[in-house]
Amino acid sequence: MAAFIRRCQRFRPRLLYGYTSSVARLAHFVVQNNLSGSLPSLRAVATTSETLFDYQREVIRKAFGVPVASEYGCTEVGVIAYQCPMGSFHIASENVIVEILRDGRPVPPGETGTVVVTGLHNRSTPFIRYEVGDYGSLSPEPCPCGRTLPVMGPMLGRTVESLVMHDGRYLPAWIFDYAIRKVNAGGAAVNEFRVVQTAIDCFRVDVVPGREYSNRAETSLRHELEHHLGKTVQIQIQVVGSLPRTSSGKLRYFVSELPNATASAKSLIDQPGERG
Repeated sequence: MAAFIRRCQRFRPRLLYGYTSSVARLAHFVVQNNLSGSLPSLRAVATTSETLFDYQREVIRKAFGVPVASEYGCTEVGVIAYQCPMGSFHIASENVIVEILRDGRPVPPGETGTVVVTGLHNRSTPFIRYEVGDYGSLSPEPCPCGRTLPVMGPMLGRTVESLVMHDGRYLPAWIFDYAIRKVNAGGAAVNEFRVVQTAIDCFRVDVVPGREYSNRAETSLRHELEHHLGKTVQIQIQVVGSLPRTSSGKLRYFVSELPNATASAKSLIDQPGERG
């Protein structure tokens, strides 16, 4: 990473763009080695392919001192939506048509369903109403930034990132971001994490510790997880040196080892109404 920073100093990039976990890891390195501000040419950081959690955004902003934006897309159709300075994800309507479906039919703005996209530029192998594997919604309100492109509502994550609890509740995997954000509020306790649901009421949390990690931070993490998951679940916190990546280099923040977990979560999200 030191060599990468030196190369960037010679290259003087205006934009740093990469996988969220990779950019966040570089940002941690920059902060821990007092290199903040070492890339004065940068004007923005853009992350892709993985969820950008708030605690990652904060360390990236601290490391490089520039705005941080995230894009939403997939390999098959490219960029689907891009984040504006207000934090909204504006759909790239020039490139794609985005629909939110339930049982094959569009749902009203504000309601959750499966995200399907139709690419407008691939004339050799068109993707029409392609289900990308995510749950989300369309915002019923325009963005206050003034841009008139349609806005996506809150994303509930990928179908494979869905928690199914013993009482039948569906929980989106981004609840772990809330827990990590609370723990990191007192300092850089957690650099990276991965949660593995090993049974319906058992979770293993693999943590790559930051320089502020301590027994107190671990107790705080357990308390926050119990707040979201319930006190009856079993939580095992395991400190590790690194986390495995997929073959494409991505970090999966949540892994379910439950049989048919995706189908169970999908059956819940396909039902109309609120989800806990």
